[in-house]
Amino acid sequence: MKQFKTSEEFTQAAKNQTIEGFGLRPAEKEGVQQREEIIMLAEKNEYISEAADTIYHLTQDEKIRMQCEAREDYYRTRRGWQDMLEEKDAMLKEMDAMLKEKDAMLKEKDAMLEEKDAIIRLQESALAEQKAALETVGSELNNLVTWAKKQGYEE
Repeated sequence: MKQFKTSEEFTQAAKNQTIEGFGLRPAEKEGVQQREEIIMLAEKNEYISEAADTIYHLTQDEKIRMQCEAREDYYRTRRGWQDMLEEKDAMLKEMDAMLKEKDAMLKEKDAMLEEKDAIIRLQESALAEQKAALETVGSELNNLVTWAKKQGYEE
């Protein structure tokens, strides 16, 4: 913030400022006109000049305070977003770990199912062999019964 040594410096600086230089929107033009009136009065009256200097310094202090508050709010909001993103990242990492664990469990389950299927295939093969053996035994038994009947043996 620029400090003015005299009211004339303030008056000259204010005269040199344009509406855009003050950073004003069109709705604030009326305030500029009021400032210009104050400057004209300040040129004529030393007390008004000192009051204008004081008002100028106070408004500059208020602007700086508002800028500081806006900056603090920005950093606070930014930290909040950063914390939220870090929280989300941690959750995503946790979910990723859970998915990897789940994938490992599914692979283990698939291996167990494959092993079970292999056992079932072996059991089906053994059952087919037993069935074939039973059919052979049944056929031989029928042949034996037929031979026994031919030989005169009764059942």
